Amino acid sequence: MAQNKKSNFKVKILSQDTHNIALEMTNVSIIMANSIRRSSLILVPTMAIEHIYVYDNTSVMNDQMLSLRIGHIPLVTDLNRYILPHECDCESEYGCNKCSTTLTLNVTSGDDVVTVTSNDIKSQDNSSLPVSDNIPITKLVEGQTLTLEMKATLGRGDTHSKWQAATVAIATPLDEDESSSILKIESNGQLPPLTRINESISILINKLEILQETLKKIEKKQKTKTK
Repeated sequence: MAQNKKSNFKVKILSQDTHNIALEMTNVSIIMANSIRRSSLILVPTMAIEHIYVYDNTSVMNDQMLSLRIGHIPLVTDLNRYILPHECDCESEYGCNKCSTTLTLNVTSGDDVVTVTSNDIKSQDNSSLPVSDNIPITKLVEGQTLTLEMKATLGRGDTHSKWQAATVAIATPLDEDESSSILKIESNGQLPPLTRINESISILINKLEILQETLKKIEKKQKTKTK
């Protein structure tokens, strides 16, 4: 159990696995827990496939439906490896190696029916592969082919659901005055649970620092006018 004597915060991990985590937070109000919950859902960035180039698709699934399905396959995310596209100086629609990675898929069916899965997706960067090998994409019958090139980028859940770092996030009060809380967060496994929570807190702190700096500038202008 972690404790900060100055603030008297206490945090206890109730459960944790590769995808999910539950925390009991003493002296962490439900308001604060709910802010972390929302940040985990929509502000923490993850990798997802954004651009798909279809070179050959003779399957029964049309290109649009195929792209929609592939775009929602969650990818393992290394936040130290990539930056958000709008923060990159490459100014390219298709990104560079600082803000994107390239993946490929190339499957041809022989005599048997083949199920194309996430395991068939190959990445130039092994840190950005599908979180699971057995996510079905489509089926190919004899002679059918699927050849794709894909670009994955960082993004946030407030832009599109495919970038959501959490699938379920619930904050509930521990007591009647709502001064302590339980936070449960589930995900598809793009980020380790504690990384996701720490990142969500860092984002909130950064936003508050920007807000504080803005208010200080306004205050300074008001004081200057009154002189």
